[in-house]
Amino acid sequence: MEQKQNEKQWEPIELLELKVNRYVHDVQEKLDICNISVHIDSKQIETLFNDTIEVDLEEIEAPETTRGSIHVKRDGSGKYYSIKNISFYITDFLELGLNLIQTETKYKIVISAIFLLKLLKQLGVNLEDEQTVVYVALHQAAKHYVITEDNVTECVLDELGTSSYMNLSREDIKNILLKLLDMGIISVENGIYGVFQKLYID
Repeated sequence: MEQKQNEKQWEPIELLELKVNRYVHDVQEKLDICNISVHIDSKQIETLFNDTIEVDLEEIEAPETTRGSIHVKRDGSGKYYSIKNISFYITDFLELGLNLIQTETKYKIVISAIFLLKLLKQLGVNLEDEQTVVYVALHQAAKHYVITEDNVTECVLDELGTSSYMNLSREDIKNILLKLLDMGIISVENGIYGVFQKLYID
């Protein structure tokens, strides 16, 4: 028991070397380009990251500096660990992130997409701007409606319209949904669309 208490407890942002200040700067820069004024608190973002990302560690015998994108850390006891699994609770991130900001409804999807896109980039997940916007719109729509193959395009368009984001056509949305399905970020089961609440990141 005493040994456990003495061992270093690593936070996800520390293990993954996430740059919170860089994240806040990149998000703020994008919001400025979109002419959206939102205050972002670095400490709240740090808490948001730690609350929505989980990292499993595996003790190893010999120290290594890197193994691909996997970083190894040593705690105060002299033990060495490698990162085994990274879980990102993506829908929790969106909901908690929106709770941090006060803004007009029409900006919510755009802001959520920017928040999500910039973090996924640091986690090594490559999504394009429009793919992220469609993911967020589908997530929002699925909270209110049963999204099927028959109405998915209209539901996404409605959400984008509410957010004053109308840069995508029906054909664009169909193609993006197919890409998101291929990437395993959204799902279709028995003809019903949904978003995965958790992403497993290599």
